[in-house]
Amino acid sequence: MRKTSGIRLYLKSFAFLGSARKRYLLGVLLGSCELALLFAMPYVNQALIDIVTGERQGNILLTLLLMLGIFLLLVPPVIAGKYLQTTAAEYGSSRLYQLMFRHIARMPYSVLTKYRTGDYITRLRDDANRTTGAFSSFSMMNLIRFAVVFSTTLVWLLVKDWRIALAGVLYGGINLALSLWLNPRAKAAESRAKQKIADSASFLVEALRGIPVVRVFVLHQVLAERYGEICRVIREKRMGYQNLIGITYGVVDFFAQSAQAVGFIIGILLARDGLTLGSAVFNATLMGMMADSVYRLSTFLLLTQPDLVAMERVHELLSEPLEDLERGDGEIAIQGDAAVEFRSVSFSYDGVSNVIENLNLTLHRGERLAIVGGSGGGKSTLIKLMEGFYRPTSGEIRYFGRPGEALSLEGIRGLFAYVPQECTLFDGTIEENIRLGNSRATRRELERAAERADIHGFIQGLPEGYQTQVGERGGQLSGGQRQRVAIARGILKGAPVLLLDEATASLDSAAEREVQSCLDRISQEMTTVTVAHRLSTIQNAHRILVMEEGRVVEEGTFSQLLDRGGRFWELYESQQREERAGAMGL
Repeated sequence: MRKTSGIRLYLKSFAFLGSARKRYLLGVLLGSCELALLFAMPYVNQALIDIVTGERQGNILLTLLLMLGIFLLLVPPVIAGKYLQTTAAEYGSSRLYQLMFRHIARMPYSVLTKYRTGDYITRLRDDANRTTGAFSSFSMMNLIRFAVVFSTTLVWLLVKDWRIALAGVLYGGINLALSLWLNPRAKAAESRAKQKIADSASFLVEALRGIPVVRVFVLHQVLAERYGEICRVIREKRMGYQNLIGITYGVVDFFAQSAQAVGFIIGILLARDGLTLGSAVFNATLMGMMADSVYRLSTFLLLTQPDLVAMERVHELLSEPLEDLERGDGEIAIQGDAAVEFRSVSFSYDGVSNVIENLNLTLHRGERLAIVGGSGGGKSTLIKLMEGFYRPTSGEIRYFGRPGEALSLEGIRGLFAYVPQECTLFDGTIEENIRLGNSRATRRELERAAERADIHGFIQGLPEGYQTQVGERGGQLSGGQRQRVAIARGILKGAPVLLLDEATASLDSAAEREVQSCLDRISQEMTTVTVAHRLSTIQNAHRILVMEEGRVVEEGTFSQLLDRGGRFWELYESQQREERAGAMGL
């Protein structure tokens, strides 16, 4: 991603506050009232010292009461300003979370696979939070304070004595130069740490998903050591960042704390030229304010390095292209004999080697089509092409007689119900998961879909019925139950074509028989495409395609392919030998 300047990143990120931007700016304006108190202090100090030394007449108590009155007058708007800034930033955080999730959900499948799970988690939560949180932090006021205070004190000092003004500029300039030299290095260290944190999140997701494997293979020690190594690298990266922060803080703090003393020394020396002690203190205070404003700018630049890294990562994700779901005709008439046609279709992921090669295929309405073959043969890719996740590199896919290029992706995907090997159930109730197929379905339609999926009786037997919580990833249900809930969801969608991508491959034998019986019955009522691993599950298919290296090498019914003694026969015999060996305990 092309690097963007910090100012542009802040301006682009400010847009995330949406309708709360005016509220935020009002908060900044009210918060700036504290500057009035800041500018009042040098005059109060000068007046008090001149009264004490007899340089002017006045009442010390009255002067102190005046200072207290100014303070009490300015505190309420400053508090209100902080409140408005914080609430505006919180609104922006909520808005950005939703914006990023919607963007991710509409990214093309080919782009989605660029990022790991941990990347999505850290960008969607940590980076999004830092991006908008930068506007609620007090560091933003430091930038405003520098701009106002430095320019104002510089003008005052030039009017009072150009020599003190020059000393203040040189002192602050050295401070700022050192800070600007160190800050890019701090940002680079933070960026490296962020990537490692994303890697650790991905590792945790994979480890938690694979807990059964971890326990069976007693891998907890191995994985703990691997995670410990990841944490060690993160610690080293973060320590590099913290060391740079420590050095920068030390440098800028030294200059900020010593500036007023230096200014006072210069003022005392100049007092020999007739300058009053109060004026010397006034000038020293102004020089201290100037140095403090540079310190605040340096602090702002330092503290915003993690924010800038987060902003870059957020904008990188949001710059990814989106699928145009609505381009093309979304109304597809269910007519003709051919549901889906592949005409000389080739497809390549990398633009070099084809995983689908010159495929010609017609899926007829009402047909039960099965696709089999070895791993990497192109079976699942064919399904993804059919659903519009990818566009063919060459050739054409037609849906009910119409070219896919003329149809919207939303319309194409509306033609299919999809049940994968690892079915996706979301944390919620059984009813909520089935209704994802059609949110407008009536209760009777929902129950009818569950009946056809052979899951209605089981659901009715649960204490909470359809309101039973399925848990994260459907963990409260067995594999067969999860699969039948997913099948009910597909049926409720009412799509003309049902895609089954190895839908029973991960089930045990008993659950497989139950689910397969359900699928056999459903496939008699709809057009069905089944990607199968266990060949015994497709005996009732009207037609079977055997795919190798992106090509159809055999085609026919179950019995026809066995009689030929070709590639299908080899696959079938291999599975039969494995099953016999398993039954004998070998």
